[in-house]
Amino acid sequence: MDIHKDIIDSYQNYKKDFRTDNKWVTAEAFTKKILDYAKNEDLMFSKDWNSLVFKLVQLNEQTGSKKTPYTAEKPNFAILISIVKNFVEYSKKYGIDFLQELLMRFEESAFTGVFGKDGDVNIPKYYNVVYRFLKMYLGTRFSNTELGNISNTLVYMFLEESGKDIESKNKKRSIESSLDSQSRNTKKRRAEGMRKKMTRNKKKYKKSRMLKRKPKNIKTKKGKHYKK
Repeated sequence: MDIHKDIIDSYQNYKKDFRTDNKWVTAEAFTKKILDYAKNEDLMFSKDWNSLVFKLVQLNEQTGSKKTPYTAEKPNFAILISIVKNFVEYSKKYGIDFLQELLMRFEESAFTGVFGKDGDVNIPKYYNVVYRFLKMYLGTRFSNTELGNISNTLVYMFLEESGKDIESKNKKRSIESSLDSQSRNTKKRRAEGMRKKMTRNKKKYKKSRMLKRKPKNIKTKKGKHYKK
């Protein structure tokens, strides 16, 4: 029994859809299966993990009509575009360090490739969301031409830069939340102080009115005289 059948079948779904808009859905489904399987760190050193990666390498290295085997239907490419496109979600669920470690292990196991013009992969045109994220975080370090090629190494650096940004935003949100909480507490204390002050002023005002109020004239009945 092939314990990796579910993962390989998931890749085959991506391979079938890689020319369609559904490629994003099937790439994500395949990538999540890989990430969930690899999440157990002990497994990443096991015979089963090595067996899975070996199967992926074979699929990745199959040659076709292009100058290079590294074309858009390959499993490594599916994982790379899915990580970049969904980096916020994956970072929260799996962690930046884990994603980077996984890419390093792929590289060490020869599950790798440079996907770009030679493999007829037009990232700016057909994978624009990926290209925009790469440009956003790596645009100052690489030219547009260089960002038109994607690999384990490039995505590793992308995760490094995006991780700094996420950490910075989380820190900023934490500070803003703390300041907002302090502001709400300050406003609450001020409102409570104003209510107490108004109550005191109201009591003083009533007392003052009572003291200033003139006493009413008391009318007495005139005595009646009766004839005897």
